[in-house]
Amino acid sequence: MDLADLTPQVVAAANRAAKLSRGAFRALSAGDVSKKGVGDDVVTRIDHESEALLKEALGDILPTAGFVGEETGGTLGDGYSWVVDPLDGTRNFVNGIPFFAVSVALMKGKESVLGVVVDVMAREVYCAVKGQGAWVKGKGEKEALCVRGKNTLQGAFVATGFPHTTRHRISEFLAQFHRLFEVAGGIRRMGAAALDLAYTAAGRFDMFWEAGLNIWDIAAGALLVEEAGGKVSDLRGGDTHLETGDVLATNGKLHREAIKILRDREEQE
Repeated sequence: MDLADLTPQVVAAANRAAKLSRGAFRALSAGDVSKKGVGDDVVTRIDHESEALLKEALGDILPTAGFVGEETGGTLGDGYSWVVDPLDGTRNFVNGIPFFAVSVALMKGKESVLGVVVDVMAREVYCAVKGQGAWVKGKGEKEALCVRGKNTLQGAFVATGFPHTTRHRISEFLAQFHRLFEVAGGIRRMGAAALDLAYTAAGRFDMFWEAGLNIWDIAAGALLVEEAGGKVSDLRGGDTHLETGDVLATNGKLHREAIKILRDREEQE
């Protein structure tokens, strides 16, 4: 199977889901939003409708593949599985902040082989195919993605996310933030991990790190970074990021330095 041949169909499905959320942006009613799980997590009618749309459309593209979605769940098998976040950045969406995404990955076993991330309000589509590179298509021509060639974290532009689903790790995060704040040129918390990874692949960020994410948050974006010439790992430099949700993404040149900073307190203890 040539995965590149599937990409236009996957992009079309993701764009349909993006159109759904774009049409509802700043037009939600109180009944469209509800609490989910524990804490302050929320879900909207659009999350559910978008996932249903994607599940049907992707099932038509590759009927034998499994499906893992943020709202309906599922488990990875040994074969192909779609891994979907129908609206990454729901809190931004609910509060009228135009930074949220649709994320679709095709995985073979535990490896991402195709990824599509749509920046809904910017109308940019990021795509990657394992071993065939990554690219972005906005209003103009399709452009190849390439990580930025910075050699040091001094003055680097860094993205992160708060560990809101693993709040017991806040002290660990704050220590990491403090150490990075002393060297980075800027740190941003944008609120949508799929886009943080896409922007790292595009060279807009030099580094992204976050702990406690879910596989649907990162399966597509991690492939974008890797196919754009970067490196993705867990926070210790291992390859468990899709399993643990602890993610570090850099241009590759910064990776060793980033790991050292992130693990500094652990090394001292």
